Order: sequence, then structure tokens, then C-alpha cells
Amino acid sequence: MDSVLILHASAGSGHRSVARAIADAMPDTAQALVADILSFGSPLFRTLYGRGYEFSAKYMRWFVHMVFALTDHPCTQSRLVNFSEEATCAAVQEVFSLVRDNGVNTVLCTHFLPVALMCRLRRKSLYHGSIHVCVTDYDVHGFWFDPDVDLYHVASQRAVEKLASLGVERSRIHLSGIPVRRDFCAEKRGNCQADAERTAKKGTLSVLFMASSLRHGECLNMLSEMDQCGVSCTVHLVTGRNTGLCRQLERNPPKAQNITLVPHGFVRDVAALMRACDLMITKPGGITVTEGLVQHIPMLFVAPIPLHEVQNARILEEAGAGLACFAKGSLGSSLHALACEPSRLERMRMACKNLARPNAAQAIGELAVRATKSPMTSCAKASPFARVLRMG
Repeated sequence: MDSVLILHASAGSGHRSVARAIADAMPDTAQALVADILSFGSPLFRTLYGRGYEFSAKYMRWFVHMVFALTDHPCTQSRLVNFSEEATCAAVQEVFSLVRDNGVNTVLCTHFLPVALMCRLRRKSLYHGSIHVCVTDYDVHGFWFDPDVDLYHVASQRAVEKLASLGVERSRIHLSGIPVRRDFCAEKRGNCQADAERTAKKGTLSVLFMASSLRHGECLNMLSEMDQCGVSCTVHLVTGRNTGLCRQLERNPPKAQNITLVPHGFVRDVAALMRACDLMITKPGGITVTEGLVQHIPMLFVAPIPLHEVQNARILEEAGAGLACFAKGSLGSSLHALACEPSRLERMRMACKNLARPNAAQAIGELAVRATKSPMTSCAKASPFARVLRMG
């Protein structure tokens, strides 16, 4: 049986979620192996790379902004990116044993670290199969680019144009959307007009507030802003695995006049909550907003991680599926505007429906399996660029 190796990195939960979604949708004709590439590194490397990113994304967004801005260049054009990739690849190169011992002939990457590693292995003739990449944001940061990738799966036309501008043939770019788990695709909303009429009739908004990645102060400020805008809301506040935030809210619940707070900790069936609510407030992470699109729920975007989450919000805002609420006071004003104009909520729901690609995981899985049965493409052959890029 042909093997497809799906490599993710546990720097945030989204990359693993996408990897699992694709594996679950993989045809029975292939064996899907899912692995965290950070597990092949030392404990220190895993902590610095995984936990370090999560800490910085929550408490030091200025630092993430600086790093992503400095490295938003193809490895072919930036010595800094090249050096960074060499260093990280050297730390996890033991993944080659997994590839060799399991007869893997297609590798699908849902994080940019394994992209760099697998392309280097193939340029050194240590791997001879196909390399597919599923980009987990709506734009493409320079870290994702490598000239030897066989097929890119992307979520927006902007991503298509970005890769094409870097020299990637359009035949090697698949506008697939971002995969989401089956439970988000199983039961979607019905009639958007009926949803809008229901909201107007009951006279209050049901809001899903995804706060697991927010600091306590950020969360309280946003709740205060929502309360002060004068809109009657039932706010389902999901803290996820952020147990510290959950405990703090339980000990010191915010005082509110216009909002009714319904706290949730870790929620297994987030899709059901999305279906039950009129609007979602969330950080614009690629996977969360894609789940929102599949469930046709309008979104207000807050507290983004620079630069990729800012781009996610801007792209979806331009498409009409949500509103970026980054400036102080914009969350309350946007909430008030939508409450006063239910037809606008309806248009946003329709935009979400038009953008949603609920079958992305299945489509990507089928293409990966097909690649296991195809001969090597021209971009899979050794590149003269291999003389420049050396894995440590």
C-alpha cells in the first residue's frame, strides 16, 4: 500500500488540525502517516520552537511581527531565511528515517519547517518522492516557498498570485481552501435569510467569543467594549485550554448591563456552537476562520498575530465575510452596526457560504494519493540550487 506522510509542527494547534483533517479524508487506497516534525528534535528544540512561538504570539506580538517581516522572502533571495532553514532542518533531520523505513513516496507538509527539510533531502538525493504543501493561511509567507515543491494547496486567489510572482507555475498551485475536520462539514447552516429573520425577531444577538488565545486583560477589555456599545447580547465565551483565563473569569466575572455571559472551558463540539450563534468574535487564525466560513457564521476579527493573521483578516474582510476590529473601539462599533442592520449579517453569511470549501481535505488527500502513483515531475529532480542549500 502506498504511504503518504503528513508532516505538521506543534507550534500552535492549527497545523496539526489540518494534518488530521487530511488524514481522516484520505482514500482507503493509501496509508496516511501523521507526524509532528518537532518530535524528531531535542526536548530543548521542541520547547524553544513550539512553546516559544506560542508564548511570543500571546505576549510578544511585536517580536513575531519583527521576525515575520524580516523573513518574508523566498529562501532563494534571503541569506537570513536560508540560514534559519538550515539551522532548523539540522535539528530535525532524523525524520529521514521515518520516510525511509515506511516506503513514503509522497510527503504533504502543513507547516513550513518540513517543507524546507524535505526539499533539502530531495536535493541531496535522500528522498525521491513528491512534496506537497498545504498553506494554512490565506496569504503565503516567504517561509512556505521552495522552488522544488511539486504542488501547493492554497486558500485564496491572493496566495495563487503571490506564488506565481515567485516563479511557481500555475499548474503547480491548487486553490483548494484550508482543510477542516469532518464535524465542521457534517451539518452546515440552512437558509441565510431565515437566520437573519430569526436574529431580528428575537431582538438580541447570540455571539460566540473564541478567547482561548487572548490575555486576561484583552478579554476583559473586549467584553467591556461589547457591553458599552448598548447591544443586547448573549456571549458564549470559549476559553479552550486556557485554564488560567477560565479560572480568572470565574473568580472575577465582569460586570455587565447589556451582555449575558455564558462561559465555556474546553468545548469539543465547537461546530454546534457556531451553528447556534449569529456572529463569531475571534483572532483571525487560518483554521478558526475557515471553520467559521464552513459554518457560514459572520466574523469580527480581533487581536491578530502579525503578519499572517492580519492578512487573513484583510482578505476575508475584502470578500465580505468579516470585519477587522483591530483599533480601540472598533469592536463595539462594529457589533452595534451589525445589530442595527440584520440584512448586513445576511450578506456576510452569504459571503462566508460563497468562500467556504468544505471538501478541501478530501480534494487534497486524493491529489496526494494520486502523486504516489505518478512518475517524478520535473521539479522533483535535483536542482542546481542544491549546491547553495546545505543541510547541517
